[in-house]
Amino acid sequence: MSDRLDTGTYYITKEMFLADIKRMCDNCRKYNGEDTEYYKCAVALDNEFLKRQSKYFQKAQAVTQAQAQAQAQAQALAQAQAQAAQMQAHVHAQSQVQMMMPQS
Repeated sequence: MSDRLDTGTYYITKEMFLADIKRMCDNCRKYNGEDTEYYKCAVALDNEFLKRQSKYFQKAQAVTQAQAQAQAQAQALAQAQAQAAQMQAHVHAQSQVQMMMPQS
């Protein structure tokens, strides 16, 4: 997990990070006896992480939502610009056709 965190590119969603934390704690409990320090640490870490994740990930979720809104606005702007360019090309083509037509 530390290598994945150090690269800064593996955990592209919070769900991937949360899944690794859960998997690590599950494996510690699965492969170590209940009386071992590893098992007890896994239980404590899992419990503490569950308590705190909503506090820390709510902020991340708000940022993600803001980024999604900004991306949607950028896409809407790009579509509006493309439509304006198409309309301008259509008007230009019509004016070219009218110039080519004989005047009476």
